[in-house]
Amino acid sequence: MDTTKRPKIIIAPDKFKGSLSAREVCAAIRTGIRQVIPEAEIVEHPLADGGEGSLDILADFLEVEVVEAIVQDPLFRPLRATYLRHGETAFVEMARASGLPLLKATERSARATTTYGTGQLIRNALQRGSREIMLFVGGSATTDGGIGMASALGYRFLDKHGAPVKPVGEDLMRIERIDGDQRYVDPATIRTVVVSDVKNPLYGEQGAARVFGPQKGATEQDVALLDAGLERLAELVKRDLGVEIGQIPGAGAAGGLGAGGVAFLGAEIRSGIHTMIGITQLAPHLQDADLIITGEGMLDHQSLQGKVIAGVAELAGEHRIPCAVIAGNTSLQPTEYRPLGIQQVYTVMEEGLSLEQAIREARDRVEKLAQRLAGELLEKK
Repeated sequence: MDTTKRPKIIIAPDKFKGSLSAREVCAAIRTGIRQVIPEAEIVEHPLADGGEGSLDILADFLEVEVVEAIVQDPLFRPLRATYLRHGETAFVEMARASGLPLLKATERSARATTTYGTGQLIRNALQRGSREIMLFVGGSATTDGGIGMASALGYRFLDKHGAPVKPVGEDLMRIERIDGDQRYVDPATIRTVVVSDVKNPLYGEQGAARVFGPQKGATEQDVALLDAGLERLAELVKRDLGVEIGQIPGAGAAGGLGAGGVAFLGAEIRSGIHTMIGITQLAPHLQDADLIITGEGMLDHQSLQGKVIAGVAELAGEHRIPCAVIAGNTSLQPTEYRPLGIQQVYTVMEEGLSLEQAIREARDRVEKLAQRLAGELLEKK
């Protein structure tokens, strides 16, 4: 670190789910650093990985219009949901219309839920003149392959009698034909990007139903039915629409909504964290930075696969800037995270501390960890 100038520190964390928002994590780290290095130049840059909370982050960085619409929730009940508009771009977070947090634990059903409300938000945006849809697909309650979303956009999914099927996961196997003649929009006339933090294919051992179905209430029998239904959907999309979706990386995101975006909107699937880093313009802040601090609630193997920490560490490596992590907890050893360029990990959890206490005291503990990190930074000068 250059000792002739004020140290420049970038703070770019994700939220600590269940305890602190990304903004609150930034504030706690800033406070801790200031107590040790009051003269430091600090840039706070909260992030998200493209899942829940992404729109809140974008609203901090862009001039946006908040648009409200009445849509149907994952169980077809009326719901007031919002999305953002910036110029001709609409930012739609599927969790706001079709997310797992919208349901009570007893209501979770991977079989009976739908992405119809997400499609209603997209249609609303198109009706208002949006020509680009950025669809953020984390936190879903659904495993319908995106047929709910597509139904709201005018696609019809017909059974052997030519009657429309209900656009839910358990009815995927009943579909015999996909009819796009009455679709609301020609995918060729708009641009759609599915923003995802997972790379799972639509079906199979690593597919949407088998990997994510159980957390949405799916039993083993449900998982088998849904996986077969998603495979059936891929066959029909290829036959009727001429689009291959089965094994595209990210197709299994949000219960197959990634695949649905490609099939019914001609979408491109992009990495969530790379998209967020680009839109929020993190890279220009890195000039002359001495340290980047990132973090999230749990640093584990999943963190290394397209989450905020992995994206920030990669960017830090490209700019040859040291990277440190403050996390709620970690299951990784230094040999597992250091190849990413992460020099040090500081965790809120410690021996003898209960999870409840850690959550309750998260802000104070993050602040103290930042003080410790700042002190160690000074020692290296």
